[in-house]
Amino acid sequence: MGGDGYNARVLSFFDNEIDGRDGDSALSVLIEFDEEIEFKGYLGKFGFITSRWEGQTWETEGVVHVYICNSKIQTAAEKNNVNSYWVESHASYKWIPG
Repeated sequence: MGGDGYNARVLSFFDNEIDGRDGDSALSVLIEFDEEIEFKGYLGKFGFITSRWEGQTWETEGVVHVYICNSKIQTAAEKNNVNSYWVESHASYKWIPG
């Protein structure tokens, strides 16, 4: 997505239902951006991040896949090409206390 990055807050975790994953790498994180994001004509206030590889653990910073969504995704089954859009495969994240 480029630029200086985006701020978002964590709303919840959900099972990403990716075959062969367990533990942290089986979890995606539902996020809400501080402001609506536009990417290639797709608008979304929400998104989710998913680990990049099997065995990856959630830490205070790392690299993830990023999707933007036009609604809150609560389960992997709700994710589709209409309500979510993949935007980045090597996005950096960092937990900022507060």
